[in-house]
Amino acid sequence: MRLTESIVIHCPRDRVFAYTQDHGQRLAWDTFLREAVLLDGATEAGPGVKAWCLSKHGLGMETQYVSFSPPEVTAGRNHGHCPPRPPTS
Repeated sequence: MRLTESIVIHCPRDRVFAYTQDHGQRLAWDTFLREAVLLDGATEAGPGVKAWCLSKHGLGMETQYVSFSPPEVTAGRNHGHCPPRPPTS
């Protein structure tokens, strides 16, 4: 079974892309999370940048951007472990 959903957003796609990839704004729209930070001193998303997200249920995940081509594509991979807190830089 495949489910799909779509919405129309009346805003330029480059602005929407930038907003969704700004971890400083992530908690304003991602109701699943209680924490979202970039790691290792990164200040913006991009290839090789690591991020830490913690759900409201206490489940955490470290990911790394593997592709980043605004305003069209972003992709990441899970590092395969879920430490209780982000690693210190």
